Amino acid sequence: MSSWLLSLDTSTEAVSVALLRAAECYERFELAPKRQAQLVLPMIDEVLAEAGVAKSKIGAIAVGRGPGAFTGVRLGMMTAEPRAITG
Repeated sequence: MSSWLLSLDTSTEAVSVALLRAAECYERFELAPKRQAQLVLPMIDEVLAEAGVAKSKIGAIAVGRGPGAFTGVRLGMMTAEPRAITG
């Protein structure tokens, strides 16, 4: 069984998270100016729960790197650190 890809983007006024494997896709998106930091980790937990996937099954993490606000790009990069997601 192949690993899952976690994708996230916080570089704009929106925050998006997707969990993908082959033809399976679970996603969340919200237009949330200045609330990306509050939403991104709960959204990750939501897609993992919906898919029934443990954090240890994430094989790769992709993060949007702009264009966008520096703070949003930095938030995405910091969240993509495996320790941020797996605790």
